[in-house]
Amino acid sequence: AYEGRFARAWFARAPEEHRMKRRQSLGLGTAALLAAQFADRIPVAFARGEGGTFVFGTAGDPVGLDPAVVTDGQSLRFADQIFDTLITFNGSSTDLKPCLARSWDVSADGLTYTMKLRSGVRFHDGTAFDATAVKWNFDRWGDPKNKNHVGGDFEYYTDVAGWSDIIKSVDAVDDLTVQFNLKGPQGPFLLNMALGSFSIFSPASFELDPENAKRNPVGTGPYKFVEWVPGDKVVLEAYRGYWGDESNVDQVVVRTIPDNSARFLALKAGSIDMMDGVNPDDVATAKADRGIGILLRPPLNVAYINFNQTKKPFDDVDRKSTRLNSSHLVISYAVFCLK
Repeated sequence: AYEGRFARAWFARAPEEHRMKRRQSLGLGTAALLAAQFADRIPVAFARGEGGTFVFGTAGDPVGLDPAVVTDGQSLRFADQIFDTLITFNGSSTDLKPCLARSWDVSADGLTYTMKLRSGVRFHDGTAFDATAVKWNFDRWGDPKNKNHVGGDFEYYTDVAGWSDIIKSVDAVDDLTVQFNLKGPQGPFLLNMALGSFSIFSPASFELDPENAKRNPVGTGPYKFVEWVPGDKVVLEAYRGYWGDESNVDQVVVRTIPDNSARFLALKAGSIDMMDGVNPDDVATAKADRGIGILLRPPLNVAYINFNQTKKPFDDVDRKSTRLNSSHLVISYAVFCLK
């Protein structure tokens, strides 16, 4: 199985372009699509106009909509729209900027991080975002004995960020101050904090039905969840109580169209506004069509190839031929991607 996010292209219908305000990491001109924290984000910021619906075509369904327990791009692409993190990336860079946390201080020994939170922020269910909500999320992710530690394996918390071995406690100092106490210094602690997997979920909504939270996400982001019809679409609508810049697009529909060619035909027919997962052979056709625009983004990715070691010949990891074949495959793939 391949999981990667190399430089990719989007096709968009030029005549019905819309532009909407969105956080800087998705801000677009008409000629370029900036790199984002997640390559699989929904590029809704390409829109131009007032109101209406933006329809995006993609290859598959999300696995779930609880960002803390998913690892696939199709799922995480929704996190940036429905949720906010405490800190976020600035545009297409890895520089950090405030999000739900408006400022932070780090102790001289690197063991204490104190964050001041934005006031007046509310979740889509109307409940208040505060330090208690932040602590609730971190306790849920990090404590296997927590009653809300359900839904998945929390791989980003345990493996990617390595926080199981780093975070000692999270304390709500007051309503708008949260303190992270670490067991030892971690250089990328704040960078990890900006990953979409650490988006802040509404405690009140989650506790209504913990087992089904992955089907009913509630955050503080610019879009709120409306419905998910498996195999067909996910629908979001603009959250008019958003603390940041509100969208000029009323609704976003992400349609699942597994076949790349069929998705391209839907774009040409006007039933979707934009698509990803482009067949290389369709690029020339798109370039010749004045009604279709091609948007490229620079790469900001880590990619890898996984081998199923229960299948031959990879089940015998000591075989020299297996090692050589594996190396040849990886090198060949890297050369192909870099062409």
